[in-house]
Amino acid sequence: ASSQKNAPAAGGMQNTPKLGGAAPATGSDPKSSLNQFCQQYTKRPTAKTDIVYTTQKFGAQFQATVQLNCINGVEYAGALCASGKEAEKAAAQQALEAHAADIAQL
Repeated sequence: ASSQKNAPAAGGMQNTPKLGGAAPATGSDPKSSLNQFCQQYTKRPTAKTDIVYTTQKFGAQFQATVQLNCINGVEYAGALCASGKEAEKAAAQQALEAHAADIAQL
């Protein structure tokens, strides 16, 4: 009997193989890249309600979620960060990584 069946995939996450180069605009901040991706994905300018960030404070740290109402309302949570602004960037980066395959096809 092999123990490979019970071994989790490296990193424990699905959809991790194609994460390289997730941001459409190299060197720009993840929030800008996410906005650009949503515009390309929906083939229209983004509205104010298309990308909604929600930030919560946990002690001295912040965590943000981003809801992409322009893509079926899916939500992504970022890691804990020292500021609300950094937390929003972390959430945007999670969304970009989750949509890396879509970004690669645009």
